[in-house]
Amino acid sequence: MNYFNRKTISFIFLSIISIFLIFLWRLQSEVKWQAIFDVSDQLNLALKGQIDKQKADALSFAIVLSQNRDIIEAFDKDDEDAAFNILNKIMKSVQEHTHKLVRTQMITADFHLFARSWDNIYAGMPLDDYRKDLLNFKTSKKPRVSIEVARKLTIMATVPIYKGDKLLGFVEVLDTFEETTSFFQNFGIDMYILMDYDFYDIAVLMQNNPTVGNYIISNRSYNSLSLDALNKVDFNILKNQHIFIGKDRYTFYVQMKNSVGRDVGMFTFVMPKDNLNNFASKDEENSFLINFYRKNFYDVMKKEQYSGGQDLNSYNQPLIYSKDKKRIIGTIK
Repeated sequence: MNYFNRKTISFIFLSIISIFLIFLWRLQSEVKWQAIFDVSDQLNLALKGQIDKQKADALSFAIVLSQNRDIIEAFDKDDEDAAFNILNKIMKSVQEHTHKLVRTQMITADFHLFARSWDNIYAGMPLDDYRKDLLNFKTSKKPRVSIEVARKLTIMATVPIYKGDKLLGFVEVLDTFEETTSFFQNFGIDMYILMDYDFYDIAVLMQNNPTVGNYIISNRSYNSLSLDALNKVDFNILKNQHIFIGKDRYTFYVQMKNSVGRDVGMFTFVMPKDNLNNFASKDEENSFLINFYRKNFYDVMKKEQYSGGQDLNSYNQPLIYSKDKKRIIGTIK
């Protein structure tokens, strides 16, 4: 009898231990996945903030250019050389004082290249095949900024220029994603901008870029280890789950769409597994998201010193975090 009692007690004890270990394993697994989801949320929010900032800067500059009397006069007089000299002079001044390279161009009302800031070689080149997005301005006079595929994948801020009711053409500011990729690199995160291979024939300036899966890499530079990890990603899983877990790296996904809502590619983030906890932390010093917003706040304060009137109250609000554990599934347009 005692033997059976001991056996029963041992069985119960082992069962309790087993249940406890299973519970502990499941708890650790849930904690791990929640940390991954938290980082995914933060990356989505940070990316949106950075892209929105680039868009706002590009659109502001394009609007200023569209009101430049010399640019309007060059359009009106059909003077391509004058247009190039004006754009080139302005851009050199911007680069001299801000150390930032900004590319601008002017396009005629019938979608031919009129002038661009960095050379005057291709004036008169038809853009119909590359710039279907410009058809939007046949029904709208509003300035627009969006991610578009032309001869390469860029952020484009486009402002129509009118003389009375006559459309003279468009002035554009073109921006790459280098500012945003550099931002994430400062946190040790490699971001890759991938364009769908369907746009190969349109994006003629990206045709010699490296590829991964059915995508063309837009980045000008990249980390060989992260690129190797990206080559091993199952993109079907990545697009469905927004996360792909590789051998030693996580890959995160954010959808990319153009101005008409067409899927043109994706933003991907490659992060070593060892770094996950650094960004999943919710304490103030280690939280990636909090540091991101702190940086944005400081940037705005710097601008305030020069502009002398911007309301900072909206930047000094408590951070909203996804404590309800609902995932943020982002799309950048």
